[in-house]
Amino acid sequence: MPFEQDGATIRLTGHCSVEDAEPLLDVLRATPDATVDLTEAAWLHTAVLQVLMVATPALRGRPDGLVPAACLAGLPVMEAG
Repeated sequence: MPFEQDGATIRLTGHCSVEDAEPLLDVLRATPDATVDLTEAAWLHTAVLQVLMVATPALRGRPDGLVPAACLAGLPVMEAG
């Protein structure tokens, strides 16, 4: 699975496919104060982007590409650390 949870931090790594969207949504629902770390995410399926846009977690890092960046532009950003 290309994401792991450590307390309130959820790290997305590598390629996040459509199959990852529903488990990610479940984790975000269970962790309302989550920060999603995208620093090691190489690619996000649009379903994963939609989950992030609906759940509105704070983000660390931004995905590459104009479309993913535009989709997530309105979400809060956490400083690296």
